[in-house]
Amino acid sequence: MVRLIGVPSWLDQLPEESKRLYLACMGKEFLVKEVEPDGVLVIDVSAVGVPLLGASRHILMVDPPDVEPVELE
Repeated sequence: MVRLIGVPSWLDQLPEESKRLYLACMGKEFLVKEVEPDGVLVIDVSAVGVPLLGASRHILMVDPPDVEPVELE
């Protein structure tokens, strides 16, 4: 689990809907689904994305400096 804490420098390159989703996820905790070979994290943000944008699943690709680990209780 990680908490999204930073906005990447490339955020402005994303489509408006993706920017909106990313910003809505700030400060919230998500499960890391996968780590890409280059270290990019794939996080499942469906809990925020489905109510906000519809569909059934949403993921974000985030850089490690933009998240902090969350201790599981």
